[in-house]
Formats: sequence, structure tokens, C-alpha cells
Amino acid sequence: MSIIILILQVVIIIGAYWLFDYIKKVPDQIHKKNLETFKNELQKEIVKLEASESNLHLKKIEKFTEFSGALYDVLNGVKYKDVDDEELKENATKSMESFTKDIMFFAGENTIKKFVEYRRYSQLLTNEGGKDEQAKFNYILAELILEMRKDLGYDDKVDVDDYLYILIRDWDENKELFKERSNRAKQLKK
Repeated sequence: MSIIILILQVVIIIGAYWLFDYIKKVPDQIHKKNLETFKNELQKEIVKLEASESNLHLKKIEKFTEFSGALYDVLNGVKYKDVDDEELKENATKSMESFTKDIMFFAGENTIKKFVEYRRYSQLLTNEGGKDEQAKFNYILAELILEMRKDLGYDDKVDVDDYLYILIRDWDENKELFKERSNRAKQLKK
């Protein structure tokens, strides 16, 4: 009988040890399961965020291209004088209104700030601008375009001088004149 009691005690001790060991692992198992659930939910959110970023990037490309297209149309209309001024102004105004309406929702902070400077300076140029202010305006416009490029993810070495070379005929010959005029231009009042 004492052997049976001894065997029962050993069985109870071994059973208690296994039970204790099992109970000790339960919190880890629960944590592991919760962690796995969290990982899955996080992965779903990342996929949604990536899709949203992709859509935002496409919208940025569309709007920035729309802006540069309107800018190109205006510049070519001014250069070649073969476009009806009223039609050109109307199209440019519509494009600018559309761009202005949407910029707050998709552009980065630096692009928005540079766009505000561009708009303010364009009003100054319209009201009291001369050649000096036009030169300064070209620099601001180039800086705006470069901010848009940064917003699109370009991390390159293109600078204002590169853009103005594309924008202005005979830039190399007139670069210093533009810089002098820009430095003499009226500054915006904040």
C-alpha cells in the first residue's frame, strides 16, 4: 500500500509539474497569438497606407503636370503672340484656380509655402513690377518647380540655374543680368 501511495505521490508531483509548466506557458501563448494578430492588422494598414501614398503620388504628378502645362502655355503665348490673349488668360486662370484649390490637400509643406510666395510675388509683379521684378519672379518660379520635384521624390542635383536654362532662351548669356535684376527687385512684405 505504501508503494501505491508513493507511486500516486510521484504521479501527482509529475502531474503538478506538467500542469504548472503548462500554466506558465499560457501567457506567452496568449501574447504570441496577440502579437501575431497585431502583425496581421499592421500589415493590412501598411498595405492601405502604401495604396494611399501611391494614389497621392499619382495625384501630385497630375496636378504638378497641369500646373507646368498651364505655365508652358502662358510662356509660349507670351513668346509667340499667336494665341488669343483672352483665351490664353481664361485657360490659365481656370488651370491656376484648379491647382490652387487642390494644392493644400496633396502638396508638401515647402511646396505650399513656395506656391504662396509665387502667388504673392505674381500679384506684386502685376501691380508694380518691372524687369527687376520679372527676374525675381523667374527665380521664385524655378524654386517652386524644384520644390514640386522634391515633393515627387526626386533627390537629385538639379538647381534653379538648371531650370532657368531650360526656361529662358540664352540663359548662359543673360544669367548675370538676371541675377543683378533679381537682387534689385522689390521684396515681398510679410
